[in-house]
Amino acid sequence: MRKTSPSTRLGKGQLRDLLEGARRHLFDSISRLTEEQMYRRVEAGRPSIAEVLAHLPQAERAMRAEAEAVARGERRPVTLPSPEQEREWAAAAERMVPPQIVNDLVGARWRTLRFLDSLRSADLSKTGEASGSTLTVAEIIRRISVHEDEHAGEILRLRQRFERGKHSSGKAPGQGQE
Repeated sequence: MRKTSPSTRLGKGQLRDLLEGARRHLFDSISRLTEEQMYRRVEAGRPSIAEVLAHLPQAERAMRAEAEAVARGERRPVTLPSPEQEREWAAAAERMVPPQIVNDLVGARWRTLRFLDSLRSADLSKTGEASGSTLTVAEIIRRISVHEDEHAGEILRLRQRFERGKHSSGKAPGQGQE
């Protein structure tokens, strides 16, 4: 028999609170950043804040698709974004200005909350294969908030590094193009 995890027992209101709390944490982490800071790379080979932000709505859409499939009782495995798709999304972030990235975040979250609102309580405990594990719909939705919260913490650490002056120069979109 499957053990019930604490997130399996989360209700719609609790999941909404987790999603909204993670979003507040994320927006607090980017408040007062300059456009230059958004696109600056602190370390070679590591994503800029803009790239991290552009990744979040894509990841949220993928996780929501998993939750939707499980809620419908589909038995097909859900495919997560490949590393190549992640690189394409990061490249797209380099062409977007911060308001576009934020708008994409808001749009993805709006769809997730509409999905959450559409669920019955019993749907939250439906189980299925997602991300290579047996998870409930509630666990998948909770993972969206955890993922976003982890990246908000990452952004805060990058901000601290900016403040200490330990960074390499980055370019905002359109800078240095011929």
